[in-house]
Amino acid sequence: MMMDTSTKQMANWERLRNEARQTDQLIEQQLRRLESVALFDESKILNSDEASTPVNGSSSAAVSSPFLGASSSVHHHSGSSTNSPPAAQSIDDLEYQYRSADREIEESLGRLQQTIASMDDVCRELGPTSAAVRHTERFHGLLVEKQSTRRRLAAEFRQRKDRHELAVSRRAGDARRRGSGEDDGAGVRILMDEQTSIQHSLSRVNGLMEQAEGTRDRLRVQRERFNDMGDKLVLIAERIPFVKNVLHRIDVRRRREVVVLGSVMSSLMFIFFFFL
Repeated sequence: MMMDTSTKQMANWERLRNEARQTDQLIEQQLRRLESVALFDESKILNSDEASTPVNGSSSAAVSSPFLGASSSVHHHSGSSTNSPPAAQSIDDLEYQYRSADREIEESLGRLQQTIASMDDVCRELGPTSAAVRHTERFHGLLVEKQSTRRRLAAEFRQRKDRHELAVSRRAGDARRRGSGEDDGAGVRILMDEQTSIQHSLSRVNGLMEQAEGTRDRLRVQRERFNDMGDKLVLIAERIPFVKNVLHRIDVRRRREVVVLGSVMSSLMFIFFFFL
């Protein structure tokens, strides 16, 4: 009866693991799509914003799709019957795409978290020595990694958006000054120096983030290797009772040696301070 219950629990855990793997693969695809939106080309967006400025009373309305790369625009020109080419994406279009992709990732992360919680419940019934516990811990690490990647992309998107808005405002101010004929060379130089300092600081921060990402990847690979080694040892210990007994004896002897060594060191310290 106990074997039947354990078999059913393992079958349930296997089903949950397959579901978690599928959700993890879906999150990987969604993160790649979110990264392609978050790491947009600032120069292209800035030039498209300048090119899309209405001239001679013409107006345009752009409707953006929530999926990456799918955007269309409908233009209405007064007194013109020719069809104009679709306008380039603006920062508002990119922000809409980013929000849509981020909501999809949030839903997928919620499903993965619920699945892992169900796997934890099954692992508590199987016991702490089961190999399913280590596999479930690995999924916990994957969840934390995906959440960290999402936060990193959000910070990168905010930085690029802020730099874009700063560049747009600076160019608009330059255009106004050129139109009014004012000579504010000193103020412009100050603003340009500040912008250069900000860009330098951001480049250094991006470099540090890249180093941290590389270090995290190396640690993740090492963690996976150690987890695989631990899983193999647990499976060997469960399948071969002799190896399990040997490991238990080694652990007991090691603890005994620690106790004896601690007692000897305590005695020597007592004698040393007594005769001191």
